[in-house]
Formats: sequence, structure tokens, C-alpha cells
Amino acid sequence: MAASRDKPNDSRRGVQFTKTAAKAIADTVRIVQAGDRNQPLMGGRGSAYASSLYLSKTSAAWTTGTKATLTLYVGDGGSEAASSGDTVEAWNYVGTLPSGVWVVLARANASFYLASFDFTGLPSYSATKQQVLGHAANGGLAWIDTTACS
Repeated sequence: MAASRDKPNDSRRGVQFTKTAAKAIADTVRIVQAGDRNQPLMGGRGSAYASSLYLSKTSAAWTTGTKATLTLYVGDGGSEAASSGDTVEAWNYVGTLPSGVWVVLARANASFYLASFDFTGLPSYSATKQQVLGHAANGGLAWIDTTACS
């Protein structure tokens, strides 16, 4: 019996995690804790992820095709507050956004993606003008004033 304890595959030895695996587990725990605990968990490549959307705000310009680290916000509508250090890395395939824009993130498989954002936070927005959304010279999104034709 004593010899079996020394075997590498002996289940009584415990489990050793790599640094990458430990980080993935910690990230998953943070995500689940930040999500709606009343929602069922859904499987994603052998792991469990909260199935909900996440609210955040850009803290710097976020270029299309890049990943950014964003702080998650919690609270009811109108009283949102930054969570205590809960951050995620998310991909932006929508358009370049300036700093300070509210964004909605969605989780797909093991990654976060920009799903929507506050269009009024884009450059040149005016609530008193008729405008269309287009792209600026820097490749980002911007509001463009229109002229009425008669």
C-alpha cells in the first residue's frame, strides 16, 4: 500500500495547477460573482460562465480590433458604480470609441466582446440637431450634421 502513494497518478496527492490555469479559475470565479446569481450557468468548453451582459465604461480611447481592460459596473439603472476591482479584457470589433463612453459587454465562449455602447458619447453628438452616424478621419465613429433638402 505505501508504494501506491508515491505514484504520480495517485488521486490522494491532490491537484497541481499551472499559473495559467489558476488565473483562468480566478477569472471565472470573479465573472460568476459579478453576474446575476439567479441566472443558470451555461457551459463553455468545460467551464461555467454567468450568462448575462456586463456594464462598463471606457477609460481610454478603444480602437477597433483591439482588446481593452475594462472595470465592471454594478447597481440599478441610474445608480451604477464601479465594482471593487472587477475587470475583464474585452474585444472591440465595432468601432473606435473615445474615453468615457458607457459600453455593454457580452460573453461568448471564453471571451468578452463589445456588444453595444452609448451612441450619445461619440464625438460631435448634439441632441438638438438632425445627424447621421458615420466614421471620422481617425477611423472612429462620429456624428455628422445633416442639411435638410427642400
